[in-house]
Amino acid sequence: MFNLFAIVPFFILLALAYYMNSKKIKDEKIRIFLLSLIETTFAYLILLLLFLQNFYPKTWYFMLTVLLILIISLVLYFFLQGSYEDSDLQIETIKNIIVIFMLTILPFYIFLTIFRFIPFYFQIPLSISLSVLLFYLALKTRISDRLFYKKTMSNISFIDDGGKFLIVWGLFGFIAVIVVLFQFPSNTIGETLNLSNNVGYFSFNDLPTDIDNNFYQTEIIKLEIDTEFRKDETITDYYYNDLYLYFYTSDNRFFVYDLETKEKVFDKQLDSALFVVDEDDILRSSDNYNRFMYYENNIILFARYHTYIVTEDSTTNISEISDYYAMFYYEDNVLYFVNNELSGIYEIFKFENDSILLSETIDLSTTSYDSINVISGNLFYRTSDELILYSDNSISFEILSGSPTYDSVNQVMYYTSSTNHSSSYNKVDSNGTVLTFTLDKVHNDRGIIIGDYIYFTNKYSDEINNIEIFNNDFNVDSIFNHLETDSFWVFNKYHSNYIGNYRINDNLLEYIQLEKAQDFITISVYQLNQKDVDIDFPFYSHYGVSIFIPIMIAFFIPITNWRESIVVLDQSKSYYDRQIK
Repeated sequence: MFNLFAIVPFFILLALAYYMNSKKIKDEKIRIFLLSLIETTFAYLILLLLFLQNFYPKTWYFMLTVLLILIISLVLYFFLQGSYEDSDLQIETIKNIIVIFMLTILPFYIFLTIFRFIPFYFQIPLSISLSVLLFYLALKTRISDRLFYKKTMSNISFIDDGGKFLIVWGLFGFIAVIVVLFQFPSNTIGETLNLSNNVGYFSFNDLPTDIDNNFYQTEIIKLEIDTEFRKDETITDYYYNDLYLYFYTSDNRFFVYDLETKEKVFDKQLDSALFVVDEDDILRSSDNYNRFMYYENNIILFARYHTYIVTEDSTTNISEISDYYAMFYYEDNVLYFVNNELSGIYEIFKFENDSILLSETIDLSTTSYDSINVISGNLFYRTSDELILYSDNSISFEILSGSPTYDSVNQVMYYTSSTNHSSSYNKVDSNGTVLTFTLDKVHNDRGIIIGDYIYFTNKYSDEINNIEIFNNDFNVDSIFNHLETDSFWVFNKYHSNYIGNYRINDNLLEYIQLEKAQDFITISVYQLNQKDVDIDFPFYSHYGVSIFIPIMIAFFIPITNWRESIVVLDQSKSYYDRQIK
């Protein structure tokens, strides 16, 4: 349903158009109103395309608006041609109400978005005050522009054409150099103004148009290191404490950095396998699940070929269990590993007293189960059509297509799958009830459950994307955009970036972000925080920092409602004046 905040501007603009037309047209009120209605409709449709398109619930609304603009423009043309001699003057009204919208209503929506995290009794008055101030400054700017123009022209009138040519092109050259050599800090400004989590219209297709967007990121760690990674080597997981940052790479290397000095204190190429790994027979389900665990005062690294206890200056190999044939899970807050090197034989290991000890061996040939899987840190038996919880066989879930994510608190299984054109979400409870939700276009499909929210991320990607945050009823709550770090100086510009991995820490989502420049790599760890807003306005995800560009342009477009005296040098036409209103 079209939102009230998208409709109300139409009636405000209609009142403005009627007021302006009544000042310059002497005609019946009904005809003035009809003209104002047509003009307002035309202007409003343009504003919908430019500034209100995120209120569209479906893509075809966009195409319909374009068609309506063409139809209304024809209606307006014939209406003016048949009714008013100076029909070109009426375009002035359309221009005026568009500019007024860009300097009043649009800034009001933006300021409400910027101040959404403060109490409403400050948010609304502050947004109104700044919108009024912006409009006042725009009016003053026009007066100053005219005075500046007259003074400047009188001062440079003595300069010859060659000098003027050099001045103009010198100015363009200076601007070009600035644009080429320096990067505008749009991400930094957008994050500071709470305008970084907007979603472009075509990316927004089929998502709700009124999501809350009440998440923001907090920087936990940031450090720059020398470019010492091998080609295509990436960080796949990390862990940190008050003193050190630990991370593990795709080339089976382990690094430790001191957070105070920002210097590397340890690195090691970890042991390789003593056997040939069959890539088609791997238990793990993704390449970026967490490999670091903190358990019984130990930092445990579940690496590619072995499992280690690591410190800031050492690694101790405690098991041949690796992530090729094993996965870890928790049961009653106890750390276990399930290993599957032999077909149909699963070994359950328990971590105890700094060692990994065999706890149980399961031969599936003696059971009715087909396999054993670890889903969201929980162990499940699997049959052809069911997942049965290992710790409680009375809890089971129907198997549907897609990647599974388990909510152990609410005993619900989620499945996400994507095709080339859509993403499907299924929620299955232990009673067999299925809730299905589908979105157009391909969306994220790796689910991470924290509290009442499901954070959907990419499995792995070479580029920074976003996080789509759903509540447990599949209602989209927020979109969070990962931001690239602004480099300012073009020669320090980052040429690639990616998210290494996500972690749950103190019931909050964290992630490590890597950005590679020519001579260094910036490593950042961010925490995602939620802050409730007093009033959930529907446009909190609509506008980014670039919205200020058209507003700045509108600053220099005059609001007029008259034509100054014009002499028409055509003997077939008469001279006429129009009074300034």
